[in-house]
Amino acid sequence: MDRLLYPKVLVGATRYSYTGETDLTGIPTGGDDCITATPAVDFSDSDNLLIKGNNLLAIASLLKRYEGKIDLIYLDPPYNTNGDSFRYNDSFNHSTWLVFMKNRLEIAKRLLSPTGSIYVQLDQNESHYFKVLLDEIFGVDNFQNEIIWRYSGWNMIFKAVLSNPDHPEYGVVSVPFPIPREQYDEIIGMLDQIEIGDAVMQDCKLDEIRGDFSVLKHMVHTRVNVDELDYLAKRLDSFDEYEKTQFEGMAYRLGVCSTDELINLTFGCQEVTVVTDFNDLETLGRRHYLTMNGGASPDEMQKVDFHSIALEVLEGAVGRVTPYGVVYDNGFQYAECYDGRFFPEYRYDDSILTVEIAPQSASEDAPASYLYLPMTQAQIERAMLRAGIDSYGEMQLRFIESELPSEVDVALDMEHESLDALNEMCAAIAKLDAGSREKLGAAVMLAQPEYASQIRQLAENIDLFELVPKVHTAEELGKAIIMESGHFEYDGNLVDYIDFKKYGADRIEWDGGTFTDRGYVSYHGTLSLDELMMEDPAEQDFQMGGQS
Repeated sequence: MDRLLYPKVLVGATRYSYTGETDLTGIPTGGDDCITATPAVDFSDSDNLLIKGNNLLAIASLLKRYEGKIDLIYLDPPYNTNGDSFRYNDSFNHSTWLVFMKNRLEIAKRLLSPTGSIYVQLDQNESHYFKVLLDEIFGVDNFQNEIIWRYSGWNMIFKAVLSNPDHPEYGVVSVPFPIPREQYDEIIGMLDQIEIGDAVMQDCKLDEIRGDFSVLKHMVHTRVNVDELDYLAKRLDSFDEYEKTQFEGMAYRLGVCSTDELINLTFGCQEVTVVTDFNDLETLGRRHYLTMNGGASPDEMQKVDFHSIALEVLEGAVGRVTPYGVVYDNGFQYAECYDGRFFPEYRYDDSILTVEIAPQSASEDAPASYLYLPMTQAQIERAMLRAGIDSYGEMQLRFIESELPSEVDVALDMEHESLDALNEMCAAIAKLDAGSREKLGAAVMLAQPEYASQIRQLAENIDLFELVPKVHTAEELGKAIIMESGHFEYDGNLVDYIDFKKYGADRIEWDGGTFTDRGYVSYHGTLSLDELMMEDPAEQDFQMGGQS
């Protein structure tokens, strides 16, 4: 093992800078410094390195120059689920996987500076085993935090049973929160059948609520608004376990039980300290310090005596006992972020375009409702009612944030687009993966659309376009098509005799494509581009062009 981890010479290097590429390929000298090996240009400590190869050998080879100097290490190891798309072993047994990781962590520890930190991304399959390994190598006292994030799918926070308070005989509707986008219109329709579910009024009676937030049971038998419940659930979905404890402890402490008050509490509950274990003073002090300071650098954390801070809290502050722990409010000031009408900006679902809507007569600094396109028609109409807008003609749009391809942003005069057209365009683009969105950007440069409806047609027919990425000359196009596409067989010994430029030029003349910042794009449909971008283009087949 020791011999395996001897420093290795890095070869085949290229430096990239704003001036272009520089070949660093040199002749290995046989020395024990992995970075210097008689290259055309020497490496320096200020260079950022991207190393391709076995990760264990690579990090071991970095020790000679970088031991004790690295401030941040981020690891994204195999999750050991036997389901990874990358070409590495992802099906170890637990003990073998832990040895695999132990070898790398021991070297990573040597690379870290005294104030450095290491982040590791894992899922539930190995994270608990891995935490024990990290404690052994780095020391349990050096653990800082676990960050849990919602990476895909839908997560139900609670389920509410709603009824008509004036007509209980109409029955009940059981609603999951947050409401999945694809179910929203259907659920609003079900509520409408029992004559509840107003966009603004709290006209639903909460008969029952089930979920992990037990403090919400205090809302039972009160009147609620379905969109307020939905917004509250989205806010709670972002909380980690300690934030959940802070929220529930403070809600109980204040006696908060209405949806508008609970929504406001989600924006401020992080200011309080909640103690659930008086035996762990180190954790208590760390949490209190981070709560009061809003965070701290690793260097600062090394210098803080958390044990003493915990004792100061316990001896000098008044705590209130709740079922969720002892709450120290730290001078908490309840603030009204939500006024009962306009939800604060909070992006929850993946969205393509964020806009504000307000009445035409509203001033620029007046409260507004936010739309996160694409949305269902019911979501848009209810947001309009909440904003006091009765029709599209009475509405002004303000554009806040765009995840559209930059070419789409440039092509559209969004101030003069209809909300429906923008929403339909965003719905079409939302279905595209990253590669297809990149292709759409290039297709917009080729087709030169002027309206959202035209861009929607391009998105819905994106398979009719071909993008050869990162090529900007006829010669680069010829090389990409012949050598990289996999559609052609060629003799590598004859590459110097192939006229790539001529092939690329012939291809451009044949399919009428163009070069864009994203690469070479061409269109292969049976209709003209103008016909394709019409509201209802005729059905057509994709015919990939090619020459031999």
